[in-house]
This record gives sequence, structure tokens and C-alpha cells, in this order.
Amino acid sequence: MNMILEQLHIDLVEPMSLPSLAKSLYVIVIIDEYSCM
Repeated sequence: MNMILEQLHIDLVEPMSLPSLAKSLYVIVIIDEYSCM
């Protein structure tokens, strides 16, 4: 779980590191992971 949070933090620090669509899908997956817990 810490790895996911670290990756999310990196993405927030470097917002241009991923295309907008890929980032949107990534965030949706993160939210979905949290709702399953």
C-alpha cells in the first residue's frame, strides 16, 4: 500500500509525468482500491 501512496505522491509532485487520460484512470483505480478496503 505504501508503494501506491508513494507513486501517487510522485505523480502529484510531477503532474506532467503521465498523460491526462492515464492519470484519470490511475486515480479511478486508486479510489476503487480504497472503496474495496
